[in-house]
Amino acid sequence: MTGGLGSLVIWYLAALTIGVGLGALAANVFRVVVPAGTTGRFWNDVARAVQGLMHGAEEQFWKSYFGLIRRSIVYIGRQLIALAAATLPLILAFHIAGPAVSAIWDADGRLEVHPASAGTVVADKQPDTSGGPSRLLSLSGGRTVALPSKPGSVAVCAATDWRCKALYAIGFTVVSVEPATMPHSPVIVRTAHDDWNPLWPYLNDPEFLLFLGMSISWLLVPFFGGKSKPGSDGALQISGIDFALSQVATAGAGVVKWIGDLEGNWNARRLRATTIDRPVFIAGLARSGTTILLEKLSRIDGVATHRYRDFPFVMAPIYWGRFVALFGKGEAPKERPHQDSILITRESPEAFEEPIWQHFFPRLHDPVSMQILTVADRNAAFDDFFRLHVRKILLLRKGDRYVSKGNYNLTRIPYLASLFPDALFLVPIRHPLTHVRSLTRQHRLFCSYATLDERVGPYLRAVGHYEFGPARAPICVDRLGTERTVECWKAGNDSAGYAQQWADLYGFVLELLRFDSDLRKRVRVIRFEDLTADPTRELGGIVEFTGLCSGQAATSLAADIAAPADRDSLDIDSTRCWQLVESVATVYGYTMQSTELRPCDLTTGGASA
Repeated sequence: MTGGLGSLVIWYLAALTIGVGLGALAANVFRVVVPAGTTGRFWNDVARAVQGLMHGAEEQFWKSYFGLIRRSIVYIGRQLIALAAATLPLILAFHIAGPAVSAIWDADGRLEVHPASAGTVVADKQPDTSGGPSRLLSLSGGRTVALPSKPGSVAVCAATDWRCKALYAIGFTVVSVEPATMPHSPVIVRTAHDDWNPLWPYLNDPEFLLFLGMSISWLLVPFFGGKSKPGSDGALQISGIDFALSQVATAGAGVVKWIGDLEGNWNARRLRATTIDRPVFIAGLARSGTTILLEKLSRIDGVATHRYRDFPFVMAPIYWGRFVALFGKGEAPKERPHQDSILITRESPEAFEEPIWQHFFPRLHDPVSMQILTVADRNAAFDDFFRLHVRKILLLRKGDRYVSKGNYNLTRIPYLASLFPDALFLVPIRHPLTHVRSLTRQHRLFCSYATLDERVGPYLRAVGHYEFGPARAPICVDRLGTERTVECWKAGNDSAGYAQQWADLYGFVLELLRFDSDLRKRVRVIRFEDLTADPTRELGGIVEFTGLCSGQAATSLAADIAAPADRDSLDIDSTRCWQLVESVATVYGYTMQSTELRPCDLTTGGASA
């Protein structure tokens, strides 16, 4: 080797750096041609078509069949074009740099050929007719084949041999001779210098580093880079690595669950010593005040909740928590994507039970299936895993009371009440017209995010949020009501669809409280308007009901609760919406005028009056 150790290191670093740059270029080219979310949308279309066939919807299946074929052709075509465009820098790099990096190994005059069975041969330097040096590749039987003066610069092969031309196209020196002379023809020719890299003789050392740099960069660039389209200020910011991990956790939920079982076994002694005492489940339709309640109760000493840091590997919180702690760093609070003035960090409490429910009950968010879970739906595997999971959260947070927020738990109150006989439930409710307005606004906001970043839909599905945005799906507790909701949404009447959801879900709660005397003692309904008008009184009643702390502590918790500011003048069809909710809303003490409140007509021991 020539140039000394220093120049050799510089040469290696240069090759690696160039490789990283080419890999980044290739990854970005691929991402431009195949936008984020393309693969997810395609396979979601396939899954819906297959699901339609499995559930007997043949007519619907055949309607979408030919459209699916067309999308398949487009999908595969885009992938191939993107791959060709992204691979072009690689081909050019080998074609241009290959000869140069091959020429630096020219000390001992030996050449090697591959396949290995062809053996090592000698390249003798002899003058050609013009007086310049040339190379002769000595073959068996005394035959020789002329080589160029610089190995790697030209292909010595038959012009019609496609294998030869393909290898030459990416910078290899190849030789093609008569099969009788060398049956493994064509062969790759490289200067012999005892290469250490695993891709010898296909790649010389610098070429190997070039290839390694491109590979690493190709894999890492998608995790970073742009989060949304240019000019998308205010868009939902999903980092590349967060999105990738969320999709890995969703696709590999079975593996994550297995890891969760493993960490449970490794921590069995400590988990057995952790008791579950009167867990508190906050459950209400999105935008009803669930987040405010969770945030306030999480401040109480001894309360353990899920946090943003627990996502996406929610089912293995101990191991994932240890991994995240390795990269822990302080961060300034930022407003969450809902644009509702709630500031969050990764240590903020949040709802992250849904990925667990989705794994054990895969059809929970199927709008054609009833989503109510009762004692009759008990799943022993889920029960054991979930109880252990609650203990893990208590252990991780060093708490003695588990508090959970889960919008969809509203339909699972009977199940959870059976699973935890001492569980307590807080059900926030909000005036239907302001509630519907808030839901409609959120749906439009998250749909606008999705137009700027196609990863929003898959990300929301991974989290388990289907209340609004591109992944929206109705919560089915009444088939007729769900059909009305879907019809309204298909017709573009978002507010009417949400009004029907409000009536269905809070009507379901009324039925529970009317006919289950045990639940009447364990459920407390909290009107959002009462909470914001007199937070000290309401929080005092809540902490007394749950036993989380003394009533005096409610004063400090209530310090910054206030009615939310109306950020826009979103118009809804108030008359139509009120018609849909009136029979249920009046029971909760609401009138059509959102400023007028009457006492609740609920005759339950746990309900707020």
